Amino acid sequence: MLLLLLLPKHPLSAAVFPTGNPCLDLYFRVLPNTRAPYKYLDQLLQLASSHDSLTTLKLICNLRDDDYDLGKYYLQAFYRKAIWLHHNHPKTLACNADTIVSEFSKSVGTMDDLVEILYRLSKKDNNNTIAMNNSNSDYRFLHDRVSDIFADYLREDIQNLEKQQEEILSSAAFACPPVGSSLDRATLLCESIAMKVFPIESQGLQEAHYTDRVRDRLSKEVLVPLAEFLSSEGSQAGGCPIKKYLEDLKASKIELEADALLPHEIIGYVNDGDVGQAAELQWKAMVEEVYLKQGKFSNCLVACNVSSGLFKDVSAGLAVLVSQLGEEPWKGKEKGYGDAVPQIVFWQLDHYGTASVPCRRRPGVATLGGFSNNLFKSFLDNDGEVGPHHVMEAAISGPQYQNLAVVD
Repeated sequence: MLLLLLLPKHPLSAAVFPTGNPCLDLYFRVLPNTRAPYKYLDQLLQLASSHDSLTTLKLICNLRDDDYDLGKYYLQAFYRKAIWLHHNHPKTLACNADTIVSEFSKSVGTMDDLVEILYRLSKKDNNNTIAMNNSNSDYRFLHDRVSDIFADYLREDIQNLEKQQEEILSSAAFACPPVGSSLDRATLLCESIAMKVFPIESQGLQEAHYTDRVRDRLSKEVLVPLAEFLSSEGSQAGGCPIKKYLEDLKASKIELEADALLPHEIIGYVNDGDVGQAAELQWKAMVEEVYLKQGKFSNCLVACNVSSGLFKDVSAGLAVLVSQLGEEPWKGKEKGYGDAVPQIVFWQLDHYGTASVPCRRRPGVATLGGFSNNLFKSFLDNDGEVGPHHVMEAAISGPQYQNLAVVD
């Protein structure tokens, strides 16, 4: 039997113990507000990369991921690890740059990170960009790749603006340094971008006048119009995707997908006057078509505190789901004990995102800390058997991680 305890707070020790797997250690030790020495973290990064280079790359990108459910959004650590990646695997950083800027932010095309990395590299090496481009092939390759990405986005953005397709504009114009700014002078990025947006053969100019002219055109014809439009219009945030799904389901605009939502996402709408009936249909389909067929949690009981707090729906949803999946004598029950001491999972639900307390397994007891939809789904998929590896994999298993590749 499995006894699952869901409580908002628990006095678990937050100490992180070595796991024997450097990738797991890297995941659990590099957290916002941690004070681990940078030298130690760099050593750990080297060990993790030697152990599993692709997982290490995903963990570096997890530091940038600003999805509250998946990512740590720890920018200072991400920049430091990106610099490490450039010095140790330069082609991997450069070749994954497009994926990083387009997949790991909710704002499509957020490229401030690439500018920041180039700037930090120029500062770190106490060198100017011209000299680095001439003498450092790795930096030149990264610089070219970054300017390619900006040029591609800006060309497409200005075309979409002219076609009045403003809803698909990226934020490249905001991320690009203003022409002539200190950041531009440090990276020479605008010059490189301008030469790609306005190639010399189309200008009819002598090369001596070409650079200044195209930099001016980039500013006046591309960056300023795009930035002015983005500033005036802003980005309109869409409605809640969960309610939108239920509204479309109610209106028969879409077919019901039994695994489209997790229990806590459904239970928050069962009393909604607009979509409550659709939520009940979704719940019934989820229970009958997904979990009952898999035969999971048939001998499990949940004890939870649902009096208040951010995770009230999570606790209540899982408790009701498990009670419906259970066999006698647990079916329909949400608390109590059997004759034998149960296998206990203690889950500290105190914040979204990365687990602050690693999942630890001892004979008869496992502990979890933190919450994310992916971790929750992993718990359900594995019939409650969740270890540290499952926690890490849940964080780096999203679709945005699938296009990452180790090149060197």
